[in-house]
Amino acid sequence: MYRRKMNYKYELIYQIQGLSTSSVEGEIILLEDSAHSFKAFLSNNLDNYCADIDKRAVIGKMLLGGLGGRTFDSYLEETRNQRNERYKTPPFLIVQAFGDDSSFILKDEADKGDYILSIQNDTGTFSKGQYQDLINSVISSLCITIDTFYKVKKVGEAVVYYNDGGKPIHNMVFSCHGTGFSSREVVDTDIERTKTCSSILSEKGSFNTICRLLVQSVNIKNDALLSYLSAWTALEVFVNKSFKLKKQQLIENMTERGLDEPFQKEIEKDKFSLMSKFKMLCFYLSNPDECSDVERFKGLKDIRDKLLHGDEIDLKSLPVFETQNLLRKYLSIYVQT
Repeated sequence: MYRRKMNYKYELIYQIQGLSTSSVEGEIILLEDSAHSFKAFLSNNLDNYCADIDKRAVIGKMLLGGLGGRTFDSYLEETRNQRNERYKTPPFLIVQAFGDDSSFILKDEADKGDYILSIQNDTGTFSKGQYQDLINSVISSLCITIDTFYKVKKVGEAVVYYNDGGKPIHNMVFSCHGTGFSSREVVDTDIERTKTCSSILSEKGSFNTICRLLVQSVNIKNDALLSYLSAWTALEVFVNKSFKLKKQQLIENMTERGLDEPFQKEIEKDKFSLMSKFKMLCFYLSNPDECSDVERFKGLKDIRDKLLHGDEIDLKSLPVFETQNLLRKYLSIYVQT
Protein backbone atom coordinates (compact mmCIF):
# COMPACT_ATOMS: atom_id res chain seq x y z
CA MET A 1 0.00 0.00 0.00
CA TYR A 2 1.29 3.46 -0.82
CA ARG A 3 -0.10 6.96 -0.89
CA ARG A 4 0.44 9.32 -3.80
CA LYS A 5 -1.30 12.28 -5.29
CA MET A 6 -3.64 10.75 -7.88
CA ASN A 7 -4.85 12.69 -10.87
CA TYR A 8 -8.29 11.82 -12.22
CA LYS A 9 -10.52 12.50 -15.19
CA TYR A 10 -14.28 12.57 -14.80
CA GLU A 11 -16.41 12.23 -17.91
CA LEU A 12 -20.20 12.34 -18.21
CA ILE A 13 -22.15 12.08 -21.48
CA TYR A 14 -25.79 12.83 -22.28
CA GLN A 15 -27.71 12.42 -25.51
CA ILE A 16 -29.69 15.60 -26.19
CA GLN A 17 -33.13 15.09 -27.72
CA GLY A 18 -34.81 17.96 -29.53
CA LEU A 19 -31.67 19.60 -30.92
CA SER A 20 -29.74 19.06 -34.14
CA THR A 21 -26.11 19.96 -34.84
CA SER A 22 -25.78 18.07 -38.12
CA SER A 23 -24.11 21.02 -39.85
CA VAL A 24 -21.54 21.52 -37.08
CA GLU A 25 -18.12 19.88 -36.92
CA GLY A 26 -15.92 19.58 -33.85
CA GLU A 27 -16.80 20.73 -30.35
CA ILE A 28 -19.29 23.46 -29.47
CA ILE A 29 -18.07 24.79 -26.12
CA LEU A 30 -20.93 25.77 -23.82
CA LEU A 31 -19.13 26.33 -20.52
CA GLU A 32 -15.53 26.33 -19.31
CA ASP A 33 -14.70 26.76 -15.65
CA SER A 34 -10.95 26.93 -15.06
CA ALA A 35 -11.41 26.96 -11.28
CA HIS A 36 -12.76 23.41 -11.46
CA SER A 37 -10.89 22.31 -14.64
CA PHE A 38 -14.36 21.77 -16.04
CA LYS A 39 -15.59 21.86 -19.63
CA ALA A 40 -18.98 21.14 -21.17
CA PHE A 41 -19.52 20.99 -24.92
CA LEU A 42 -21.69 19.54 -27.67
CA SER A 43 -20.35 17.00 -30.15
CA ASN A 44 -21.75 14.75 -32.85
CA ASN A 45 -19.03 12.12 -32.43
CA LEU A 46 -19.69 9.82 -29.52
CA ASP A 47 -16.77 7.44 -30.15
CA ASN A 48 -14.24 10.17 -29.41
CA TYR A 49 -15.28 10.35 -25.76
CA CYS A 50 -16.50 6.89 -24.76
CA ALA A 51 -13.22 4.96 -24.51
CA ASP A 52 -13.16 4.88 -20.70
CA ILE A 53 -16.90 4.29 -20.41
CA ASP A 54 -16.75 1.36 -22.85
CA LYS A 55 -13.69 -0.15 -21.19
CA ARG A 56 -15.24 0.01 -17.74
CA ALA A 57 -18.36 -1.73 -19.06
CA VAL A 58 -16.24 -4.63 -20.36
CA ILE A 59 -14.19 -4.80 -17.16
CA GLY A 60 -17.41 -4.98 -15.16
CA LYS A 61 -18.69 -7.82 -17.34
CA MET A 62 -15.37 -9.63 -17.02
CA LEU A 63 -15.46 -9.41 -13.21
CA LEU A 64 -19.10 -10.40 -12.86
CA GLY A 65 -19.34 -13.30 -15.28
CA GLY A 66 -16.18 -13.65 -17.29
CA LEU A 67 -15.76 -13.24 -21.03
CA GLY A 68 -16.69 -16.79 -22.00
CA GLY A 69 -13.42 -17.49 -23.75
CA ARG A 70 -13.61 -14.39 -25.93
CA THR A 71 -10.95 -11.71 -26.02
CA PHE A 72 -11.21 -8.40 -24.19
CA ASP A 73 -10.88 -6.49 -27.46
CA SER A 74 -13.72 -8.40 -29.13
CA TYR A 75 -16.06 -7.55 -26.25
CA LEU A 76 -14.86 -3.96 -26.38
CA GLU A 77 -15.75 -3.75 -30.07
CA GLU A 78 -19.15 -5.31 -29.40
CA THR A 79 -19.80 -2.81 -26.60
CA ARG A 80 -18.99 0.09 -28.93
CA ASN A 81 -21.32 -1.24 -31.62
CA GLN A 82 -24.16 -1.76 -29.14
CA ARG A 83 -23.68 1.71 -27.71
CA ASN A 84 -23.67 3.30 -31.17
CA GLU A 85 -26.81 1.39 -32.07
CA ARG A 86 -28.55 2.56 -28.92
CA TYR A 87 -27.50 6.19 -29.22
CA LYS A 88 -27.69 6.83 -32.94
CA THR A 89 -28.83 10.42 -32.97
CA PRO A 90 -26.53 13.30 -32.01
CA PRO A 91 -25.80 15.73 -30.52
CA PHE A 92 -24.22 14.67 -27.27
CA LEU A 93 -23.38 16.82 -24.28
CA ILE A 94 -19.86 15.95 -23.12
CA VAL A 95 -18.77 16.94 -19.62
CA GLN A 96 -15.11 16.64 -18.69
CA ALA A 97 -13.42 17.55 -15.42
CA PHE A 98 -9.88 17.00 -14.20
CA GLY A 99 -8.50 17.08 -10.69
CA ASP A 100 -6.49 15.23 -8.08
CA ASP A 101 -7.47 13.12 -5.08
CA SER A 102 -4.60 12.67 -2.66
CA SER A 103 -6.76 10.48 -0.41
CA PHE A 104 -6.95 7.70 -2.99
CA ILE A 105 -4.62 4.87 -1.93
CA LEU A 106 -3.73 2.30 -4.55
CA LYS A 107 -3.85 -1.14 -2.92
CA ASP A 108 -4.34 -4.77 -3.93
CA GLU A 109 -4.09 -3.61 -7.52
CA ALA A 110 -3.56 -5.77 -10.60
CA ASP A 111 -1.55 -4.48 -13.58
CA LYS A 112 -3.39 -5.56 -16.72
CA GLY A 113 -0.89 -4.13 -19.17
CA ASP A 114 -2.56 -1.05 -20.59
CA TYR A 115 -4.45 -0.32 -17.36
CA ILE A 116 -4.41 -1.02 -13.62
CA LEU A 117 -7.40 -2.71 -11.97
CA SER A 118 -8.49 -1.93 -8.43
CA ILE A 119 -11.62 -3.46 -6.86
CA GLN A 120 -13.86 -2.07 -4.12
CA ASN A 121 -11.32 0.60 -3.20
CA ASP A 122 -13.20 3.17 -1.14
CA THR A 123 -10.24 5.24 0.01
CA GLY A 124 -10.79 8.12 -2.43
CA THR A 125 -12.91 11.16 -1.64
CA PHE A 126 -13.81 12.02 -5.25
CA SER A 127 -17.46 13.04 -5.59
CA LYS A 128 -19.19 13.84 -8.86
CA GLY A 129 -21.54 16.01 -6.80
CA GLN A 130 -18.91 18.77 -6.78
CA TYR A 131 -19.69 19.33 -10.48
CA GLN A 132 -23.46 18.91 -10.37
CA ASP A 133 -24.32 22.61 -10.15
CA LEU A 134 -22.20 23.34 -13.22
CA ILE A 135 -23.78 20.45 -15.12
CA ASN A 136 -27.27 21.55 -14.13
CA SER A 137 -26.50 25.09 -15.28
CA VAL A 138 -25.54 23.90 -18.77
CA ILE A 139 -28.52 21.57 -19.23
CA SER A 140 -30.91 24.19 -17.87
CA SER A 141 -29.46 26.73 -20.28
CA LEU A 142 -30.09 24.42 -23.23
CA CYS A 143 -33.57 23.79 -21.90
CA ILE A 144 -34.57 27.45 -21.74
CA THR A 145 -32.70 28.50 -24.89
CA ILE A 146 -33.75 25.80 -27.39
CA ASP A 147 -37.51 25.82 -27.85
CA THR A 148 -37.59 22.23 -29.14
CA PHE A 149 -35.41 20.87 -26.32
CA TYR A 150 -37.13 17.71 -25.09
CA LYS A 151 -35.09 15.38 -22.91
CA VAL A 152 -31.60 14.35 -21.87
CA LYS A 153 -30.65 10.69 -21.85
CA LYS A 154 -27.56 9.58 -19.97
CA VAL A 155 -25.11 7.63 -22.14
CA GLY A 156 -22.62 6.90 -19.40
CA GLU A 157 -20.03 8.27 -17.03
CA ALA A 158 -16.64 7.27 -15.72
CA VAL A 159 -13.96 8.48 -13.35
CA VAL A 160 -10.46 7.21 -14.06
CA TYR A 161 -7.36 7.76 -11.94
CA TYR A 162 -3.84 7.96 -13.35
CA ASN A 163 -0.54 6.94 -11.75
CA ASP A 164 2.71 8.88 -12.06
CA GLY A 165 3.42 7.26 -15.39
CA GLY A 166 0.03 8.21 -16.80
CA LYS A 167 -1.36 4.66 -16.77
CA PRO A 168 -5.14 4.63 -16.17
CA ILE A 169 -6.46 3.07 -12.97
CA HIS A 170 -9.99 1.66 -13.11
CA ASN A 171 -11.42 1.32 -9.62
CA MET A 172 -14.47 -0.93 -9.84
CA VAL A 173 -16.95 -0.43 -7.01
CA PHE A 174 -20.07 -2.57 -7.30
CA SER A 175 -23.48 -1.82 -5.81
CA CYS A 176 -27.04 -2.93 -6.39
CA HIS A 177 -29.60 -0.82 -6.46
CA GLY A 178 -41.16 5.80 -26.69
CA THR A 179 -42.17 9.19 -26.79
CA GLY A 180 -42.07 11.41 -29.88
CA PHE A 181 -40.41 14.80 -29.98
CA SER A 182 -39.39 17.37 -32.55
CA SER A 183 -35.94 18.75 -33.29
CA ARG A 184 -34.56 21.80 -35.03
CA GLU A 185 -31.15 22.78 -36.29
CA VAL A 186 -29.03 24.70 -33.81
CA VAL A 187 -27.99 28.16 -34.98
CA ASP A 188 -25.20 30.49 -33.87
CA THR A 189 -27.54 32.68 -31.82
CA ASP A 190 -28.67 29.60 -29.86
CA ILE A 191 -25.07 28.77 -28.98
CA GLU A 192 -24.24 32.32 -27.94
CA ARG A 193 -27.37 32.56 -25.78
CA THR A 194 -26.63 29.19 -24.20
CA LYS A 195 -23.04 30.23 -23.45
CA THR A 196 -24.24 33.44 -21.80
CA CYS A 197 -26.98 31.65 -19.89
CA SER A 198 -24.58 28.91 -18.72
CA SER A 199 -22.15 31.52 -17.48
CA ILE A 200 -24.83 33.43 -15.57
CA LEU A 201 -26.53 30.40 -14.03
CA SER A 202 -23.23 28.78 -13.02
CA GLU A 203 -22.13 31.98 -11.27
CA LYS A 204 -25.44 32.69 -9.54
CA GLY A 205 -25.62 30.25 -6.65
CA SER A 206 -29.22 31.29 -5.98
CA PHE A 207 -30.30 29.38 -9.10
CA ASN A 208 -28.70 26.04 -8.16
CA THR A 209 -31.84 24.46 -6.72
CA ILE A 210 -33.97 25.64 -9.64
CA CYS A 211 -31.51 24.24 -12.18
CA ARG A 212 -31.23 20.96 -10.30
CA LEU A 213 -35.00 20.50 -10.29
CA LEU A 214 -35.31 21.47 -13.95
CA VAL A 215 -32.69 18.90 -14.91
CA GLN A 216 -34.57 16.27 -12.90
CA SER A 217 -37.72 17.22 -14.76
CA VAL A 218 -36.21 16.68 -18.23
CA ASN A 219 -34.32 13.50 -17.30
CA ILE A 220 -35.79 10.78 -19.51
CA LYS A 221 -35.40 8.18 -16.75
CA ASN A 222 -38.03 9.87 -14.60
CA ASP A 223 -41.73 9.06 -14.87
CA ALA A 224 -44.42 11.67 -15.51
CA LEU A 225 -45.18 12.24 -11.83
CA LEU A 226 -41.57 12.88 -10.83
CA SER A 227 -41.01 15.07 -13.90
CA TYR A 228 -44.11 17.12 -13.10
CA LEU A 229 -43.32 17.52 -9.40
CA SER A 230 -39.74 18.51 -10.23
CA ALA A 231 -40.89 21.06 -12.82
CA TRP A 232 -43.58 22.55 -10.58
CA THR A 233 -41.27 22.75 -7.57
CA ALA A 234 -38.64 24.46 -9.71
CA LEU A 235 -41.27 26.94 -10.92
CA GLU A 236 -42.49 27.62 -7.38
CA VAL A 237 -38.95 28.07 -6.06
CA PHE A 238 -38.21 30.42 -8.96
CA VAL A 239 -41.27 32.56 -8.21
CA ASN A 240 -40.51 32.79 -4.49
CA LYS A 241 -36.81 33.47 -4.99
CA SER A 242 -37.37 36.04 -7.74
CA PHE A 243 -39.99 37.80 -5.62
CA LYS A 244 -37.60 37.91 -2.69
CA LEU A 245 -34.78 39.33 -4.82
CA LYS A 246 -36.93 41.96 -6.57
CA LYS A 247 -39.69 42.53 -4.05
CA GLN A 248 -39.44 46.32 -3.92
CA GLN A 249 -39.31 46.72 -7.71
CA LEU A 250 -42.31 44.41 -8.11
CA ILE A 251 -44.39 46.33 -5.56
CA GLU A 252 -43.45 49.67 -7.12
CA ASN A 253 -44.34 48.37 -10.58
CA MET A 254 -47.77 47.20 -9.41
CA THR A 255 -48.35 50.46 -7.52
CA GLU A 256 -47.74 52.43 -10.69
CA ARG A 257 -50.30 50.33 -12.54
CA GLY A 258 -52.94 50.73 -9.85
CA LEU A 259 -53.61 48.22 -7.12
CA ASP A 260 -56.83 46.36 -6.51
CA GLU A 261 -58.02 45.78 -2.96
CA PRO A 262 -56.50 42.30 -2.46
CA PHE A 263 -53.06 43.61 -3.44
CA GLN A 264 -53.39 46.57 -1.07
CA LYS A 265 -54.21 44.26 1.82
CA GLU A 266 -51.28 41.97 1.01
CA ILE A 267 -48.89 44.93 0.92
CA GLU A 268 -50.22 46.21 4.24
CA LYS A 269 -49.74 42.79 5.85
CA ASP A 270 -46.48 42.19 3.95
CA LYS A 271 -47.74 38.71 3.20
CA PHE A 272 -48.21 37.68 -0.41
CA SER A 273 -49.81 34.57 -1.90
CA LEU A 274 -47.97 32.53 -4.51
CA MET A 275 -50.49 33.65 -7.13
CA SER A 276 -49.88 37.31 -6.30
CA LYS A 277 -46.13 36.83 -6.48
CA PHE A 278 -46.36 35.27 -9.92
CA LYS A 279 -48.76 37.94 -11.17
CA MET A 280 -46.42 40.69 -10.01
CA LEU A 281 -43.47 38.89 -11.58
CA CYS A 282 -45.40 38.33 -14.79
CA PHE A 283 -46.31 42.01 -15.10
CA TYR A 284 -42.76 43.05 -14.30
CA LEU A 285 -40.91 40.70 -16.67
CA SER A 286 -43.42 40.13 -19.43
CA ASN A 287 -46.08 42.05 -21.33
CA PRO A 288 -48.41 43.55 -18.71
CA ASP A 289 -51.35 43.00 -21.04
CA GLU A 290 -50.55 39.30 -21.32
CA CYS A 291 -52.80 37.73 -18.70
CA SER A 292 -52.82 34.26 -20.20
CA ASP A 293 -49.70 33.26 -18.25
CA VAL A 294 -51.40 34.18 -14.97
CA GLU A 295 -54.35 31.97 -15.84
CA ARG A 296 -52.00 29.23 -16.99
CA PHE A 297 -50.09 29.40 -13.71
CA LYS A 298 -53.35 29.25 -11.76
CA GLY A 299 -54.39 26.13 -13.68
CA LEU A 300 -51.08 24.44 -12.96
CA LYS A 301 -51.32 25.40 -9.28
CA ASP A 302 -54.85 23.97 -9.09
CA ILE A 303 -53.53 20.61 -10.33
CA ARG A 304 -50.69 20.75 -7.83
CA ASP A 305 -53.14 21.51 -5.01
CA LYS A 306 -55.40 18.60 -5.99
CA LEU A 307 -52.42 16.26 -6.16
CA LEU A 308 -51.06 17.30 -2.77
CA HIS A 309 -54.51 17.17 -1.19
CA GLY A 310 -54.87 13.54 -2.21
CA ASP A 311 -57.37 13.93 -5.04
CA GLU A 312 -57.31 11.26 -7.73
CA ILE A 313 -55.52 12.55 -10.84
CA ASP A 314 -54.75 10.78 -14.09
CA LEU A 315 -50.96 10.78 -14.04
CA LYS A 316 -50.86 10.49 -17.83
CA SER A 317 -52.56 13.88 -18.09
CA LEU A 318 -50.16 15.74 -15.81
CA PRO A 319 -49.10 19.02 -17.50
CA VAL A 320 -45.38 18.26 -17.49
CA PHE A 321 -44.48 20.20 -20.63
CA GLU A 322 -46.76 23.12 -19.82
CA THR A 323 -45.05 23.51 -16.44
CA GLN A 324 -41.59 23.17 -17.94
CA ASN A 325 -42.37 25.70 -20.66
CA LEU A 326 -43.70 28.31 -18.22
CA LEU A 327 -40.56 27.96 -16.10
CA ARG A 328 -38.33 28.06 -19.17
CA LYS A 329 -40.01 31.22 -20.41
CA TYR A 330 -39.68 33.24 -17.21
CA LEU A 331 -36.29 31.89 -16.20
CA SER A 332 -35.04 32.87 -19.67
CA ILE A 333 -36.53 36.36 -19.38
CA TYR A 334 -35.12 36.76 -15.87
CA VAL A 335 -31.62 35.72 -16.98
CA GLN A 336 -31.75 38.13 -19.94
CA THR A 337 -32.66 41.01 -17.65
